[in-house]
Amino acid sequence: MGWDQLLYRDIGFLSAGVFARLEWPENVVDLCAVRRLGSKSSPHHSIRSASRLVREDRVGTSTTVTFPNWLQLWPAVIHAAEQLHSELASEENPAEALELWSRLVLDSRMKRVWVVLYKKKRNRHKAIEEFLHPACMTNASDAARKRRRALELREKGGPKTVSEADLLEAEAALLESLCDPPADPRWSEQDRAVQLFLRRAYEAALDHELEFLSDLEAKASKLQKVAKRLQSDAAILSSLGMEREARKLLRIASNCEDKAFNILPIQDIPSEQTDAPRFSLKTDDPWIITRRRGDLQLGTFVANLSVITGTLFGQALYGTLAIVANVRFNREDVTHRKVWEMLRLK
Repeated sequence: MGWDQLLYRDIGFLSAGVFARLEWPENVVDLCAVRRLGSKSSPHHSIRSASRLVREDRVGTSTTVTFPNWLQLWPAVIHAAEQLHSELASEENPAEALELWSRLVLDSRMKRVWVVLYKKKRNRHKAIEEFLHPACMTNASDAARKRRRALELREKGGPKTVSEADLLEAEAALLESLCDPPADPRWSEQDRAVQLFLRRAYEAALDHELEFLSDLEAKASKLQKVAKRLQSDAAILSSLGMEREARKLLRIASNCEDKAFNILPIQDIPSEQTDAPRFSLKTDDPWIITRRRGDLQLGTFVANLSVITGTLFGQALYGTLAIVANVRFNREDVTHRKVWEMLRLK
């Protein structure tokens, strides 16, 4: 089953390979605290208070959401926003979740995001049916993207690029033989990608906990030391005839080693001594912070979102990321250039 057909069903981004996946979960992740809505210093894009846009029925549990007129142009976005809104009550802090939801859905700056994602190509100054940034949510789209990339590699030439092109074409052929899962007939492939983009942006904004490579390395080191002590103790127990107890310690030691191995970001590196793969740190993982400099929350948010746009629409879309980042963090200074520089340093 191809990864793009599972964009809204399966979990996580996997490392580069045949089938990378995105999740379309039933519930979003835990909340992070966010600042108050709006900004007195920038009234041209401030949004109306949530109390005037979301009216709760105090007798029952129903909630009526009123969307701004400019958002009516994109019913698929409204549908995705309504789904996210329906999940707010189950969040750990619904009030804070509503505040963040309101930013990403109701801030008028988001209009430019949807304009870009739905923009059509032009031929002699006339719009045509093909999207400028076409979505990749089906096996057919994924296969077509792989074949285009394979053609580009073949034009470059060279044994390494030709080998990569062969692999891409093989993956494309496999995807073309598979069926896509059922999809809501109301929404086009572009609609579904835009809906998923909104959900992913919302989730990335909610999940603000930072992960530092140094912290992960320290934790993995502790687990490895515990594993070695347990293995040493197991050897002592075995010499005393306590084989059963020794085996228990070895199982725990093995679990510690596995845990330490899984904590760190890794990449395969062929071993010169054996056919088995060897592993080492992968320092360009956008979720792992290797250097404590700059605005770390902003950088992590932008990096996460760039993976999403690249997977869904084939490119990072720096300007779009800048808009969403400004909305998320209630600021004005994130630009196309700044996003490009942040991602270049990743």
